[in-house]
Amino acid sequence: MSVAIHEIGHSLGLSGANTAYQAETCPDNDVDVTGPRPFAGTAIPVNNTCPGFNAHLSSATFANALMVPAIGSGTRRTPSAVDILADAQISQFTSINLDPALVPEPGTWMLLTGGLGIVALQRRQFHV
Repeated sequence: MSVAIHEIGHSLGLSGANTAYQAETCPDNDVDVTGPRPFAGTAIPVNNTCPGFNAHLSSATFANALMVPAIGSGTRRTPSAVDILADAQISQFTSINLDPALVPEPGTWMLLTGGLGIVALQRRQFHV
């Protein structure tokens, strides 16, 4: 699971093939966070050696981040706030949630409740 989510992080923007990533991280080897994202002015160190692009966060700085070069065997990680912030900056996402463990939006609850209501009505029709 951790490896799959890590690779999704690459597809969202932290990729050496992404020209936005290349422009942002070379030559200073960091992602500079700008507004309207939270923590504007923060520099997130990456493992780069320009012109080669490693496309990982610095494991020396962020030992528990998901987007570091290697995760030990048997270790499970989910995206941390710094993983989310780095991807959001590279891909220019502005509406981000730095705490992915939060409950779903009210619209999601309404959709789930509506779906369960329809299932209950259909079930009742077949039992009458």
